[in-house]
Amino acid sequence: FPLETLTFNFPMFLFGYFCQKRKELSLTFFRISPLFAILATAALCVAIWLPPPSGWIESQLLSLTLRWMVVLFVLQLLSTFMNYSNAALRYFSDASYPVYLFHQPVILMVGFLLLRFFRYW
Repeated sequence: FPLETLTFNFPMFLFGYFCQKRKELSLTFFRISPLFAILATAALCVAIWLPPPSGWIESQLLSLTLRWMVVLFVLQLLSTFMNYSNAALRYFSDASYPVYLFHQPVILMVGFLLLRFFRYW
């Protein structure tokens, strides 16, 4: 388990934790800002059209910045446009928990079966 993975993803975990603990933080932070939407779109376009950075540090900084901007932008959009509830959403929300719990064993079993099948191919 590389240390870079932990240091790269741990700030997102902390951000989610604090947003869950302090609702006023998430309400303040997830309001749609037109400036942020423009910056996120511009940064994504620049990252797509520019050649990849040559150094490891530059690559990691670009990846981290884009990841944060895209995650925050998607969270802003979802909190703005998906802020309602109905019977279908409640049903699928309740039904998603068993899928969350049991998807890993199913994926592992299918993977082992495919590995056995394609081993000699």
